[in-house]
Amino acid sequence: MHVVLVLGDPDDPQMTLNQGYFGLGGIPGAILLMMWPTATGLAKIEHAAAHELHHNVRYANVVWDPMAVTVGEQVVAEGLAEAFVRELAGEAAMGPWSTSLSGAELDEVSAKVAAGIDVAGMPNLPAYVYGDRTTRHLGQRSVGLPDFAGYAAGLRFVDAHLTVSGLTAAASVALPAREILTNAGVPTTV
Repeated sequence: MHVVLVLGDPDDPQMTLNQGYFGLGGIPGAILLMMWPTATGLAKIEHAAAHELHHNVRYANVVWDPMAVTVGEQVVAEGLAEAFVRELAGEAAMGPWSTSLSGAELDEVSAKVAAGIDVAGMPNLPAYVYGDRTTRHLGQRSVGLPDFAGYAAGLRFVDAHLTVSGLTAAASVALPAREILTNAGVPTTV
């Protein structure tokens, strides 16, 4: 496993949006962590590494086809990775991306993400996963969702799956997104 930790630009809006830390781990064998050494970044970077490790294991077992990947696959992956962090270190270890929405706002966001669950192709995912602000930053079309919408909705779907199945996020790492979404009561056609 190659793990690279780089300093991010503290003035970059994406770094600020992510509270000074984030990572990329969808390529098996590699994890990239970016952070600015704030109290939050220093306290949570190891949890971000665990989140990315879960992605690493998932995508060593689940095919990621950039043209066919769906919103459902990515939100399930994000929800599983955050549930895995919670299993390892508790709810306080989870990132802002999965815990920033609650109540009626989370209900509304989850419904909107579920309505787009079969949208396919990597260029179409950011609108449902990262929310409008990041989508516009990437120069793509937004769909009216707040920051990190797909992470919060994905965690809700995964939590429903974990309750129904009795499995853990670790044990669910290689399950097809369709199975997890079905267990959560989220219909898919793909």
